[in-house]
Amino acid sequence: MLARFTRIRYCDPSPMAVERHVSVRTVRALLILAALVVRILVAFASPLPWFSADSYGYLNQARDLIAGRWTPFFPVGYPVIIAAVAAVVPSPPTPALIALNVVLSTITVWLVMKTADAATPWHWAPVAAGAIIAFWPNQLNYVRFVLSEVPAAFFVAASAALLIKGRHYAAGAALGCAVAIRTTLLPAIFVAPFVVAFRSRNRAASFTAGSVSPLLVLALVSILLTGSIALGGNLGFNLDVARQSFGSRVNFSGPTDVGVREAAARYVNDAIDQPRHFVAQRAASLSELWGPWPSGDEPRARSSPPRGALARVLIGLRLPLLVLGLLSIRRSMPLHERYLWMLVAVVTLVHVMTFSAPRFTFVVEPALIVLAMLGVERTWVRWCERRDSNPHTLAGTRS
Repeated sequence: MLARFTRIRYCDPSPMAVERHVSVRTVRALLILAALVVRILVAFASPLPWFSADSYGYLNQARDLIAGRWTPFFPVGYPVIIAAVAAVVPSPPTPALIALNVVLSTITVWLVMKTADAATPWHWAPVAAGAIIAFWPNQLNYVRFVLSEVPAAFFVAASAALLIKGRHYAAGAALGCAVAIRTTLLPAIFVAPFVVAFRSRNRAASFTAGSVSPLLVLALVSILLTGSIALGGNLGFNLDVARQSFGSRVNFSGPTDVGVREAAARYVNDAIDQPRHFVAQRAASLSELWGPWPSGDEPRARSSPPRGALARVLIGLRLPLLVLGLLSIRRSMPLHERYLWMLVAVVTLVHVMTFSAPRFTFVVEPALIVLAMLGVERTWVRWCERRDSNPHTLAGTRS
């Protein structure tokens, strides 16, 4: 009998085309439950502290706000949240703030799964994305801190999830809230409308209106209390810190009441007068932000010992995640992917041009996890297509 040759199908049936099963929904529900439990344990059952140096600054601003004083140094969004929590819970509000972190971080896990579900036909993508963010070390670590990271990441994840559903005004409003909490995201307000305009100018206008709405409300409160608009006052200080820092060696010893114009002039003069040192500083900031091996401890914790090898390895997982995300890039990308990359690019550019610490990637890690899932899917599909189109992938059968 003659041998009949048939092509070997490496991906038949394609995992992207497999029907959804109830087991997937069950796993997703279990992941959300596991994320909640592990966050409760990290926040309330571990001996780790709740405060960093910045925590006290946020709390002081919130106390001033409750007393009717508007004293912005850190961005005002998180002090407003603290003041709102303090208004409805017994004093002190710290346990309630940590509980809020747990809730918002768990919802962020759900939002990441929803975004991944809508972004890719691979039915296990939301499960994989949820499993990563549910137990991602950086995401777990900062749940226990009275800091702006968790609320900002929640609003960033909400913005992406709303945008992919076509709710442009709500997506913009969520981004505006994130900017009010962390003003390092402010460039996204100006770039995002151009990204959304690829789909529709009307939708871009709706997104823009939503993004400025929370900021306008805070600006109105600032005018009523002080007669001027001030949503944060640490830009000049941060520019001076950037001039005096190198990688993980961040110098916070200067005065805090620094004018923005004077600090910006000094920053630009340094870049012109010492271009090699300036470029080296920026490279060190990039390494500290995304590199596989952070150089030292959190810059503010000068009395703390250097991180151990395990902690550095866990932090360094951000680089493989970034590489997987980069695999998702293609010439023609849908709106939501452009938006996710815009968020990552804004945070990267701002902190490379100033100074970096491992926690500064926190707010865009949900976006990057979704992009990493897209990168894995597309790499798998390309591999299957190459194998299935290879004329040598033939097998003989007897007939």
